[in-house]
Amino acid sequence: MVKHEARWNLPALRLFLCLTILVIGGCTAPQTKHAPPPLVGLSLDHNPAEVTSDVIATADQSVAALVYKFDNKTILKAIEQAVARGVTVRLLVDGSEAGRKRSKAQDAQKAGAEVRRWRPKKGKLHAKCLIIDGSRVLTGSFNWTDSASESNVELLLLSDDALVAQEFQKIFERLWEEGKPLKD
Repeated sequence: MVKHEARWNLPALRLFLCLTILVIGGCTAPQTKHAPPPLVGLSLDHNPAEVTSDVIATADQSVAALVYKFDNKTILKAIEQAVARGVTVRLLVDGSEAGRKRSKAQDAQKAGAEVRRWRPKKGKLHAKCLIIDGSRVLTGSFNWTDSASESNVELLLLSDDALVAQEFQKIFERLWEEGKPLKD
């Protein structure tokens, strides 16, 4: 019996494999651009007020936020700077918290942000999210407070997925419409 040594023609093999993939359909599916994976952070590793401020600083057109408590000066400064750059800033703050003595909601309004309070028949606005330019979302457990930034273990998730941002924007708009103007 004579043994034949197999010799592979690599260019022909590559062409065969590519054509096989095309015929099977692996390359014919519509190509979609995927957003980068979300970044997940823990306040033990990153100061959540600084992360929030840094994300606000990336806004070119708009900032929309659902906030339960807001008394952090670092975030207030980032909002003031965004307004000064011509960014539209809208904050929806829980109604029971917006009037607190330490709340920075009125300071944000004085700086030019549009601020509303959310006061449902029952419950609180405990949702927390920050939407930047309708295409980026920062969400998690972080209240915009000094105590949460300095003492709590908080989670943050930053997503650049436009579809995710659109869903958060829809939620924001729904709640925004139910909000009442913040009293001066």
